Amino acid sequence: MALLTDEQIDEAIISSGPFNPALNKTQGAKLRQLLKDFRDNITAEINNHAGTPGPAGPEGPQGPQGETGAQGPAGPKGDAGAQGPAGPKGDTGAQGPAGPGGTSKASFNFYQTII
Repeated sequence: MALLTDEQIDEAIISSGPFNPALNKTQGAKLRQLLKDFRDNITAEINNHAGTPGPAGPEGPQGPQGETGAQGPAGPKGDAGAQGPAGPKGDTGAQGPAGPGGTSKASFNFYQTII
């Protein structure tokens, strides 16, 4: 807090001359001196009674827990995600019946040698 300076008081309270005790009205010179004395006395009182702060007191208990609010709306639906790995290869099934008899390569070679 900044204190009033003598210059601020002298500027705010204008005096047209020296104090005249015979006048029965407010005079600037006396009013300025009164304000300066008041300022100096207040400053001295503050300085004389200002001590050092004491230690901090104990911490108080924790307050009660507040109410839980209502549940908010559901969030947006997520995507389906990436496709998983391929499954195992399926069975090829049973073998069908043998086809009509034909000539094998060995019998074909034998037939050519005879001819």
